[in-house]
Amino acid sequence: MTRTERDGMCVGDLMTRDPLTVRGGDTLRTVVERMAHGRIRHLPVVDDQGALVGLVTQRDVLAARPSRLLDPEGIRDAALLRDTPVSAVMVRQLVRARRDTPLGDAVNRMLDAKLGCLPVVDPDDRLVGIVTEADFLKLARVLLDAADGVTHPAFHAEGQSSEGPS
Repeated sequence: MTRTERDGMCVGDLMTRDPLTVRGGDTLRTVVERMAHGRIRHLPVVDDQGALVGLVTQRDVLAARPSRLLDPEGIRDAALLRDTPVSAVMVRQLVRARRDTPLGDAVNRMLDAKLGCLPVVDPDDRLVGIVTEADFLKLARVLLDAADGVTHPAFHAEGQSSEGPS
């Protein structure tokens, strides 16, 4: 754990390590499939060296897709998913966190910028994890239960989808 008594909990204590990712050249179909498979709403975009270059969200994908009212048979939608690269819809200007970022700072960054997640990077800007609203809700549940005397197994998000079911 990266937590110390003096510093409190850090992003590294809560983040999901080695999250699902996509590359800029992947298609929106790949994004939709990975989001559905992982039951997640945020996918970091990395380059061949694992450096964070962007983020694509479920909202980005929905905004790019044609309305079902205008494309009832889904013909244009299928073509868009097949032909559109992630780089065409991803967000490039990102707010990031590091493993040692205090959780309070991460919360403030997310609230101030109205973000659903923060990618977590190392000093070389390589992706090492992601922390999401769902991670903070799980932590809140644990803390609320602890206040009520309910105990949980060791709380740690490692290896779990941060937005999937618990």
